[in-house]
Amino acid sequence: MPATLGHLGAQALITRAIMRGADIKWVWLGCLIPDLPWILQRIVRLSDVSPYDLRLYAVVQSSLVFCVVMSGFAACFSSAWRRTLTILTIGSALHLLMDAMQTKWANGVLFFAPFDWDVLNFGWFWPEAWPSLMLYGLGLGYVAYAMFRLPVSGADLRWPRGAVLVAALVLAACYAFAPLIWIPAAKAADVHYTDTLVDRPDRISKPLELDRALVWEQDPVQLRIWTGDMLVLSNVPRAASSVVSVKGHFTTANTLEVAQIHEHAGNRRNYASYIGLLVIFGWWFRCLIAARSSL
Repeated sequence: MPATLGHLGAQALITRAIMRGADIKWVWLGCLIPDLPWILQRIVRLSDVSPYDLRLYAVVQSSLVFCVVMSGFAACFSSAWRRTLTILTIGSALHLLMDAMQTKWANGVLFFAPFDWDVLNFGWFWPEAWPSLMLYGLGLGYVAYAMFRLPVSGADLRWPRGAVLVAALVLAACYAFAPLIWIPAAKAADVHYTDTLVDRPDRISKPLELDRALVWEQDPVQLRIWTGDMLVLSNVPRAASSVVSVKGHFTTANTLEVAQIHEHAGNRRNYASYIGLLVIFGWWFRCLIAARSSL
């Protein structure tokens, strides 16, 4: 998926073309909503929660259905909630479609989950390829434009009350707890190869794909995967990069024979995500200050 910075410019241009004058704070929040489960996953995975359940929970929660649920929750904090809900829903859908453009082995967008577990991945370019760099440049350019030309406003922000408060609480509960219902279905569909990885004795000869796993420079070469486990790689030279995507199949319970490998370019994507998140949080901080001063 493009880093957060890569979403800011493209999604702002498209959303504001569809909805003239759309408030940029809601546009940029829409850029963030599909990534919230993955951000929270990085925090929670430090606990004793099963990495498999945590991954499947995030997969379900990042689908368009639950992005709309979170959009509805956020819209309860706007006096123009219908318009805000539309902006956030458009933003979430655009984010997922942009994510599907990048090549992500064993990954992609479950656009129609929990009703359809087929992964949507157009695979047009790798995260470090020139289209991603162009999106980062567009994001930086639009951020500069927004800082000088777009208003910082918190006039529409409000605390929900009455029926709106009830709706916000119900939506928050659905967003937090409903994904738990579909974890078994996602596992049965072997989303992100979770079922393959969990069944250690039965995974010999089964295929496996991994996205952005960490290479450990040992002999033989080992790979630290998202579960925290280490896999030995065969049929692969020592990698020049520490981050790789691989396709292969198990020859033993802990040995993966590699059929294809792609080496990623360092941590550029992480830095672009951090910059994008800082922009969103900084803009929202300014809007909240403006809202407070107008009371």
